[in-house]
Amino acid sequence: VAIKCLFSELARDAEQVQRFQREARAAGAVASAHVAEVFETGVLSDGAPFLVMELLEGQTLASALAAVPAFPVGRAASIARQVASGLSAAHGAGVVHRDLKPENVFLVVREGGRERVKVQDFGVSKFRSLDLDDGLTRTGTAIGTPAYMSPEQSGGANDVDHRTDVWALGVLLHRMLAGELPFTAENYARLLLRIGRLLLQ
Repeated sequence: VAIKCLFSELARDAEQVQRFQREARAAGAVASAHVAEVFETGVLSDGAPFLVMELLEGQTLASALAAVPAFPVGRAASIARQVASGLSAAHGAGVVHRDLKPENVFLVVREGGRERVKVQDFGVSKFRSLDLDDGLTRTGTAIGTPAYMSPEQSGGANDVDHRTDVWALGVLLHRMLAGELPFTAENYARLLLRIGRLLLQ
């Protein structure tokens, strides 16, 4: 297993603790071979929360793309299919990831060189069930990684649903096949503006 915990100084930040707890709760609610499994959660003696999760051996998709900018169609399709399977299970459990990106996709190396994909880090996920959503995010606040945000998400909408993950998966697939992102800009604000303009088309 792998044990993940917050530094004690971060444990005094209520928002950081909420995000950490959200990750554990979301991952625990999803049953899929393509989502990193969380076995247990708890609090250390210094007040820092921790979670016990499966130990993954391999590399993130971000690391793989840093070595080879673009993938062959077959590999890209296999990774995208497995990510889609993990997202489908999450959406079926009422969880929207909202931060799908190469850093949150882990490639586990299996015998024969085959890759098993694991979606991880549900720290900014959204629960569609109102009794599970802790109100961490607010309308007007963009949550996620800009280049992978849907137009609605980049505009700060708090009611995004599973379709925002489908958008991010499309961006991910474009990145794997083309070796570049579909939307770029010289700074954060312009990137959000460029993506957000798609809402007006």
